[in-house]
Amino acid sequence: MPVRALIFDLDDTLIDTHGQLVHEAHWQACLAMHAAGLDIPPQELMQTRQRFLQSHPREEINALLANHYGFSCKTIVKAGFDAYFNPVLTELELFPETRPLLEKWYQNYPLYLVTSGYEHAQRRKVELLGIEALFQAIYYVDIARLNGKQEVFA
Repeated sequence: MPVRALIFDLDDTLIDTHGQLVHEAHWQACLAMHAAGLDIPPQELMQTRQRFLQSHPREEINALLANHYGFSCKTIVKAGFDAYFNPVLTELELFPETRPLLEKWYQNYPLYLVTSGYEHAQRRKVELLGIEALFQAIYYVDIARLNGKQEVFA
């Protein structure tokens, strides 16, 4: 069967999300929680956050962090959550040699991108990478949907 199209994911497929974004997103979450009223120095919040990520990887880290310091304010937890999942991004790079491959494949196949997350954050990543024109279509799947990316292929 001939190849009719190529479909890509964005995070940790075309870009090193963990290496480029995760630490910065955690830092921005600490700054946001501090600004929302968690009266602990952001550096200390970050150190505690990193420890909790190791010891409690499946728990909601922002609530855990706020509760650890005796704060149960939902505004503080939401500030951390929103900042982590919607970090302010100013630059982003594709994995090495990815752009030339995409450009080569673009000449021969329709390319599609399917990415999940908060739509405006995912759109910002695509914008910073400057890859919109290489894809026939880009599908942004809201992470709150139960079917996730499956609905794109239905």
